[in-house]
Amino acid sequence: MNPRWENARDRLPREARDRVNAAHLEAEKIKWEAEAQIETDSLDNFGISAKRLRNKANFKGAKLVMRAVRDEFQRVGFSDDELRKAMDYEIEGAVNSLELNGAQKHLLSLEFTRPSRDASRPMARSSATIIPTKPKRKTTRIPTTINSLEAAARVEAFISASHLTQTQFANQAGTTDRTLRSFRATGKIRGDIFSRIAMAMGLTPAELLATATGK
Repeated sequence: MNPRWENARDRLPREARDRVNAAHLEAEKIKWEAEAQIETDSLDNFGISAKRLRNKANFKGAKLVMRAVRDEFQRVGFSDDELRKAMDYEIEGAVNSLELNGAQKHLLSLEFTRPSRDASRPMARSSATIIPTKPKRKTTRIPTTINSLEAAARVEAFISASHLTQTQFANQAGTTDRTLRSFRATGKIRGDIFSRIAMAMGLTPAELLATATGK
């Protein structure tokens, strides 16, 4: 993958990243619905039927996320060439993390490396695009840079408990493997990326900091 496009999502405004994160959460829901069906039907966890259900769910979730990312890249003015290269990078990451096959990768490329006519329209505010949040107890300003090994350890524990790979969690949080690896090693990370990581864990940034420090 071309590292030049690793941080393409950083060009998106906060509202756009929120919509992409919402797509990641919906994809995660699709994945767990498949797992619930496997358990309900008492399928062999490693059998072909379970494997097909997981693959179908992963592909459906990948399409949902790729559509959201493509549309947001287009809305902020990516040229056709930039869009193709950025989406090639996104698709490669999704294929690797979700273990999709070559035919599925080709289908994603055919559908999402080209501009969508609908994406150029302004995003209407509706309940479908609003991300549910917990009631705010109080407003807490998050520093521009976070420096907390305790929070990094909490993130690492969450990833392990959720049975996710680092790449899968990074995709859900709208960041990269390299950024997440650096945070876990040093405890330092940009405040806006920390906020996205907290959201992927179902927390506010303040809650993740408070939980990490035991407050």
